[in-house]
Amino acid sequence: MRRPILLLTLVFLALLGAMAAKSVLITLPPVRAHNDPGQFDAERAAGRLAFLLGDERPHPADTPANDFVRGKLAMLLQSMGM
Repeated sequence: MRRPILLLTLVFLALLGAMAAKSVLITLPPVRAHNDPGQFDAERAAGRLAFLLGDERPHPADTPANDFVRGKLAMLLQSMGM
């Protein structure tokens, strides 16, 4: 009876140790200081999202608010040449 509990505790502690060591073993790539026009830029994306959503009111399907957001999205895509 005591042996399975000890084994389960050791497996649990090993799992916790592996999860804690993950952040040490995996490093994220460095952030680019400058993005080329073809690369993703979070600030540019946030600006476009702010333009699309405006006052950030909900826009459920089949409502005038959704039609408005869809129109803005279509206009933005056309201005990008799509």
